[in-house]
Amino acid sequence: MPRDLTTASDFQELVDRYDTWLFDCDGVIWEGDHVIGKAGDTLQYLRKLGKRVFFVTNNATKSRGNNKGKFDKMGIDCTEEEIFTSAFASAAYLKNVLKFPEDKKVYVIGEKGIEDELDAVGIKRSGGTSPEDNVFVDLMDFSSITSDPEVGAVLCGLDMHMNYKKYARAFKYLRENEGCLFMATNLDSTFPTHGTVHPGGGATVAPLSCALGREPLVVGKPEAPMLESIVQTYNLDKSRMIMVGDRLNTDIAFGNKGGVDTLMVLTGIDQREGYEKEDAVAEPTYVVNALGDLALFDRQPHKRSPSILFDGGTRYDKLTTKRQRGWALVARNAKLLRSIAFASLFLVLLFFWRYQVHVEIQLYSRGWIRNAIVPVRPLSSTCFDPSRIASSAYNTTLAGAPAFVDVHAGIGMPLGRDCYNFAGTLPRQPVDGMILPERTTFHTYWRNDLLPLGDRQIALLHSLLATQDRASTSVVLWTNAASPSALTNLPILRPLLELYGERLEVRRVDKQALARGTPMDGHKLLDMADKQAWVDGDLVRVLVLNALGGVWVDFDTIMTGRDMRVLLEHEWVTQWDCYDKPYQPLNGAMMHFHRDSPYLCEMLHSMASSPPPAKNSVDWGSRLYHKVWRSIIANGHKPFKILPYCFTDGPSCRLDNRLPDPFGDPRAEKRWGSGRWEDVRSKVGNVWAVHLHNQWDKGFPRGGWVDEMILKPVMAQVDGYRNSNSPLEAAE
Repeated sequence: MPRDLTTASDFQELVDRYDTWLFDCDGVIWEGDHVIGKAGDTLQYLRKLGKRVFFVTNNATKSRGNNKGKFDKMGIDCTEEEIFTSAFASAAYLKNVLKFPEDKKVYVIGEKGIEDELDAVGIKRSGGTSPEDNVFVDLMDFSSITSDPEVGAVLCGLDMHMNYKKYARAFKYLRENEGCLFMATNLDSTFPTHGTVHPGGGATVAPLSCALGREPLVVGKPEAPMLESIVQTYNLDKSRMIMVGDRLNTDIAFGNKGGVDTLMVLTGIDQREGYEKEDAVAEPTYVVNALGDLALFDRQPHKRSPSILFDGGTRYDKLTTKRQRGWALVARNAKLLRSIAFASLFLVLLFFWRYQVHVEIQLYSRGWIRNAIVPVRPLSSTCFDPSRIASSAYNTTLAGAPAFVDVHAGIGMPLGRDCYNFAGTLPRQPVDGMILPERTTFHTYWRNDLLPLGDRQIALLHSLLATQDRASTSVVLWTNAASPSALTNLPILRPLLELYGERLEVRRVDKQALARGTPMDGHKLLDMADKQAWVDGDLVRVLVLNALGGVWVDFDTIMTGRDMRVLLEHEWVTQWDCYDKPYQPLNGAMMHFHRDSPYLCEMLHSMASSPPPAKNSVDWGSRLYHKVWRSIIANGHKPFKILPYCFTDGPSCRLDNRLPDPFGDPRAEKRWGSGRWEDVRSKVGNVWAVHLHNQWDKGFPRGGWVDEMILKPVMAQVDGYRNSNSPLEAAE
């Protein structure tokens, strides 16, 4: 039976026994986006002792480089060489062991992690995340299931965009191509995340195995190739090696099959009953409740035990009088130091109890301020010209109508609930007499070359389409892809297109066409882009709103469901945060302007006549809006409005009055108590959106405040939309 480790001596013996430690990650070190307990402390302690540490994961969705990024985000030290993923092991096995032919390629069923590792070793590939393979096929239409004699292997891993076309192509290659290898990164049936489990890589492989009537060559745990690769690469002694994991059928079986001792933690998939039953798939050598337990044992020096002399007498190794005096002096000084430490701590706590400290340090070049910020640029000679406005599509009736709602209180509102309370004074729905656009289009933009569409983006689309007025609103999803079909054919987007019909449209961004007739017409900077999609994103939003009008919403946003129409009497951008940054006060993550607005005309004029923006900067965003706003008021025109920060960006403020971290640990939120939970719910109910500031690698934790207060109510409205006979009937 496995040995339970519960005491300090148990842990000390374990640490002394092994020099090389192999760790699974999911369910051992982290769960989802959160480190489990003090697992990080244990890893740090092992490194201090000079132990070799490797991370062996069956997760094939990420490359070693991407996994390194997750370790960095978690605050866990590691190098890429210490990370062994099943994707990396598969690529290395093909290259180094199987000597995969250079004229052949691998057909991938899986995510980008597999593709990156194959690319790293120079193996050609197809399938995977290719748009050609991530589409549905029509019923009984097999025209796209064609032969490809260059495919010499099919490599399967977890695929979040699985479809029949991928299975059919892989099946065809494996049946028709002589010697075509059938491989799998792993056969994990499930994987844990956010307190639950989801189908894993084994679930992706199973249908293909069923169709073929044979099993794949498995590279990842629990099979031998990955372990042998680690041992041979680093010339390790397996007798001084231990595998730490949470799953019996992969991690523990991995050690059992490879002749390596194992330590099972109970923070993941399997529990004690798994190895206690007679037909257990594997048996660990040791069991511990959590990896972090190893960081908690007493590390004080061991007391000397009696020594047995040759003459049979017993004596104790006593300290000399001099050493005793030395220890006494140390003890007295230690007491003094403890007293000083406690007194200092008390004074610090007293200081923070009496005083509120706010520190924000920003450094700006005086020359930059003098040359780029302080001067007020002249306006163009045409944008506010009455004849130009009269001949344009600008709706002067809407723009000049008296407003029932004032969207700004006139002060910054950084204190307490002021901003949220002010938001609560605005009407919940349009009031009689409001002059509003007959139809409002929400626009958003997705750079198809940066990341695939995911759950976060789908959540935004639902939060717009299911909660905003169905009779008068629609959404245009803009993309830089060569064709809208690159998105419309995606399995993740097609259900929304079917559900919302004409209210959701995908369009390709043609900046040259959108810029015609504007100050940016034919400008050389129209093709400018950067890795963050900041500069081109800022340009696209101004061009789109100038051409069509409406509300721009960045994709790193989630709508709360509050009716946006009450804000549409005005043209506006949003406040950056509650700190009133002097040189960067405005944000365009959400903005509303009418078609051919003179404000947008001035922005385009500034873009065309100013020096080019720095890459990955807000020169065409926050600084542009601020510069144009100052020029407008300097020339005697009424400026566009500025929404208070909390309306759309509640998390961007001080700890005492901002919305909590949207990606925070739900376990910590459960300790808030009903008072704070209801306070957050009240704030969310008063605002219109939550801006997430990119953070694309993060998902909303299940049971967190965003999930409970925004996503679940939104999805309830989606269900209502789906169950209604028509959008018009649902609106009634």
